[in-house]
Amino acid sequence: YQGWVTDQLAGRNPLLVAPDNETAAELSARARADLVRAGLVEEDGVPLRTGSLYGVETKVGRGDVIQMRRNDRKIMGESGQFATNRLTATVTGISDHGSLMVRLEDGSRMQLPADYVQTHVELAYASTVHGAQGRTVGP
Repeated sequence: YQGWVTDQLAGRNPLLVAPDNETAAELSARARADLVRAGLVEEDGVPLRTGSLYGVETKVGRGDVIQMRRNDRKIMGESGQFATNRLTATVTGISDHGSLMVRLEDGSRMQLPADYVQTHVELAYASTVHGAQGRTVGP
């Protein structure tokens, strides 16, 4: 974990792999807290129901990296990409109603409705081995 934090704070794109979803949720919450303390992520945000599935109370704010956990072809980004399971994005804005504006890895934007956020979004700082397949990491 400490290696992940060091690389993250150095601006790299590290991958934090956990053995199961519960551990991934715990590590993601810990990572978020460290990034908030470092001033890289907004402390306030939208509470996520998905974390409570694993006994971790968490929220998402500007600067957080999230992953979508359900395909939804009605939620389209600027580039034509739709919300897909394990698609990662960075939160750039939050509405008063709890919807999120996010920036996808290709730089395009997408708006996630509040009901989708509550049920199908989780922090993406840590992932299981299966969830990490296909993720791009590097310097």
